[in-house]
Amino acid sequence: MPITHCWPSAPGYQAIYLSGGGVAAGSLGLPDLGISTLDDVLTDIRRITDVCPLPLLVDADIGFGSSAFNVARTVKSMIKAGAAALHIEDQIGAKRCGHRPNKAIVSKEEMGGQNSCGGGCAYRS
Repeated sequence: MPITHCWPSAPGYQAIYLSGGGVAAGSLGLPDLGISTLDDVLTDIRRITDVCPLPLLVDADIGFGSSAFNVARTVKSMIKAGAAALHIEDQIGAKRCGHRPNKAIVSKEEMGGQNSCGGGCAYRS
């Protein structure tokens, strides 16, 4: 079903948020178990920003890949699709919903590399 209205543009809202769980459940009918792809999220970003003038903050999960280059591609693609900002989780490999137990996180060094690669991409876009 196409999105045709942006109710958060009512007075008082300054931005909206697209969660990974929202993409999985709302658009794909799936649980938030890392099944959604970057293309799935980009589709929802475009659907939302086409009808809503508010800035959109996007959950980029773990960056949709295992390297800083994947993170840079994710950042650039999301900004190009219309995201105003995004956040990347620090989980290892197969991402789990943040509310579930037994998560493992990447090292500070690896996360720092992802942040600097993604951040540089964002500022050049």
